[in-house]
This record gives sequence, structure tokens and C-alpha cells, in this order.
Amino acid sequence: MNIWFMLWVFVAVFIFGIFFWSASILFQQKKAWALFAKRAGLQYISGSIFKSAVVRGSYHNVPLNIFSEEQGTPDKRSRRFRTIIQFELPPMPIEGIITSSDGRNFANGLVDLTETVVPDVPGWDPTILIKTKDAEILNYYLTPERYKSLQALLTIKSIGCIFIFDKTASFLRFEGADPFTDADKLDRLCAKISEHAKILSV
Repeated sequence: MNIWFMLWVFVAVFIFGIFFWSASILFQQKKAWALFAKRAGLQYISGSIFKSAVVRGSYHNVPLNIFSEEQGTPDKRSRRFRTIIQFELPPMPIEGIITSSDGRNFANGLVDLTETVVPDVPGWDPTILIKTKDAEILNYYLTPERYKSLQALLTIKSIGCIFIFDKTASFLRFEGADPFTDADKLDRLCAKISEHAKILSV
């Protein structure tokens, strides 16, 4: 048998295998997200057959959006899909960002946020970055209870967290590779986040 034909067959099988595997994950995700939305009384938008769904609404009295986003890899050679879980909180009296290690480059690129807060809190994870326009004002907000909530959220395994805020809006955004094909797992994570989100709300 011609070696080029064998190579073509191998490549074709590999490509189709990746396609069907991705489609299977997507359909499992849609099923799980639909079940989660139904249980929580949220809006579920299925989208087209080969596109991720969207879930939105008020979850435990906190506005929530869940969706998938295609992003470039750091080396810009390929693309990847990330699950985004985003809670909207009330506006803050000061601008700032608090992020896990995944978002440090983004945070450092926000040139208006010139002051860095280094908490003197026992057990505080030093990889967490806090930047703001006015550290003195932010320190009034960062009570021991809120530091505890931030530590709990910003150290969740396998998912990055950014809390970004200003005088018009605040967003608690989680981003990771897990497609969340298990409705119970998604519900547990969102329940945990929502409880801490209430503590972080002004």
C-alpha cells in the first residue's frame, strides 16, 4: 500500500477523531448547562448546534453569566476554548483589580492602577496581585472577612479568578479549561462563589 495513502488515512482519522471528541464534549456541556439552568431558574440559550450555550440570570440573588470563549494561547500558535463564569457585583468607590496568578500580566498592563497592596494577612497567598488607584481607600474595604473570601476564591484549583471593579460596575470572573459537563459540579462552584460574592459586595 502506498505510504502517502496510509499517511492521508491516518491524518483523516486523527482529524475526524478530534472533531467527534470535541462535539461529544460540547453536547455533554449543553446538557449539563441546561440542567443547571433549569434547577437554578436561569435562562438557557442553546445557540447553534456546534456553538456553546449561554446561561444567564440571577443566581442566589447575584447576576450571573456563563459562556465559553475562544482565546489564543500565550504563544499565539493555536486557539483554545475557556469556560467563563462571571458574577456582577455592585460598583465600588475605587478602581482596582485583584487577581490570581493567571491574570497578573493583564493586571500589570492596567497603567492607571499605580498602587499595589501587599496584605499583612496570615497565610495570604503571595501569588495574588492587588492593584488600585488608591491603596488607602481600598484598605478600608478590605476587611478581614473580605480577605478571607478573596483567598478562598482566588485559590480555587484549575480555574483562574479576576475581581475587577470601578465606580460603575464590578465583575468577579472565573476562567478555566473545564467545560463543566457535570451540572452538580457547576452548581457547587457557583454556590460557593455566590456566597463569597455577597461578602465582597459593598
